Amino acid sequence: MRVDKVEYEMKEEKNVLWTAHDVQEALELPDTFAMRAATGVSIDSRTACQGDLFVALKGAQFDGHDFVEQAFQKGAVAALVAEGSKPANSFSEAKGTGAGAIIVVPSVDQALMQMGRYALLPCLPSFLGRLD
Repeated sequence: MRVDKVEYEMKEEKNVLWTAHDVQEALELPDTFAMRAATGVSIDSRTACQGDLFVALKGAQFDGHDFVEQAFQKGAVAALVAEGSKPANSFSEAKGTGAGAIIVVPSVDQALMQMGRYALLPCLPSFLGRLD
């Protein structure tokens, strides 16, 4: 009896966390940018992965805006940056690196909180009846 070896191609499927539509709706942005669906979110370019939405937070020691290009080189599909920041003012810096979308907002911190609230909306319980 002969048994043929069958090889199965294993495909890693990641769940989509953010689409362009979701980001636009969460941040109340006009329909002015296109981005591939994000499968993760990163605030550290050193740990950014293929498919991430990179959030350029500014801290006491480092400014995430200085690391947008590195996040794109690691496969980030988009970067959330503040108005007036270097990436927001100069799109050419990330060109040629497989750069994704640059999403410009007034405050990255506020935008991240808005996105968090938006993501939790489907999880909020519904109440029927009176609460008093």
